[in-house]
Amino acid sequence: LTFNNRHGVCRDKAGLLVAMLRMADIDAFPVLIDTGPLKDEEIPIPYFNHAITAVKRKSDGEYIFMDSTNETTKELFPAYLCHRSIIIGTPEGEDLRVTPITPAEKNMMEITTNLYIDDKGDLTGESFFKFNGYNDNSYRATMARRTPEKQREFFESIVKNIAPGTRLIDMELKPANVSDTSVPLTLRLTFAADSIMIDNGKVAMLKIPSFFSSVGSANSMLGSTALEKRKYPMMVRVACGIHETINATFDPVWGGLAYLPSYPKVDCDTMLKTCKVSFKNDTLTQESTYAIKTV
Repeated sequence: LTFNNRHGVCRDKAGLLVAMLRMADIDAFPVLIDTGPLKDEEIPIPYFNHAITAVKRKSDGEYIFMDSTNETTKELFPAYLCHRSIIIGTPEGEDLRVTPITPAEKNMMEITTNLYIDDKGDLTGESFFKFNGYNDNSYRATMARRTPEKQREFFESIVKNIAPGTRLIDMELKPANVSDTSVPLTLRLTFAADSIMIDNGKVAMLKIPSFFSSVGSANSMLGSTALEKRKYPMMVRVACGIHETINATFDPVWGGLAYLPSYPKVDCDTMLKTCKVSFKNDTLTQESTYAIKTV
């Protein structure tokens, strides 16, 4: 087998973890994995570009995989290594395997936003973000390479896109040391915007400020795809999604509701997309879910 890695960091760390686990009387083995397309079982291409560790469970003989190279993930086995070809280095020898897929439910970005629109149509809002699974890994790695000032610039650019003239008031990213993987990654943003209501004196219209299409790994996973028909399957690295709940409270001066939009539900083997909107006691609630179910 040819193992191609310029620095050998993953090889050394995987080997060290195997040795330490064996000292603890745990059945551990080195694993070669290729982060590219799946290998054909009938065509021997002995090339792998990464090394991880496997532990064999005594209860059922199945393997638990661990990646000790990534220093900004709280997962034993990051989701981006799912559905990859591997060879487990046991003395008896192993057939070519494929790593399991982490379900989208474990890789969801969760957002809760509370808004208030006053009698002049000015907006104040606060949003709470919970980064789960692959979202934690992706955003934590990005934030770990940025200073606090650059972190603020990153989220400030996102806030500016949710509604015209929106400005970031305050942000709190936890943990302060984003490399501390023992603490879940969370974010709080407060923001404001002036005159967001479109009013002609008889009725007023509003596009609800939403982060639904601006953040989360699910949005970046598909990129700018726009083909009506595909000749070949599309490769998506991770099953993931986003769930957003918005509660927008209006000053009573805006009166009763004139019209609410409705959205069709998309639910198939590969994708889920739903959006429900309701209005009660001067508060509009919008709940949206988008998930890529497979890779």
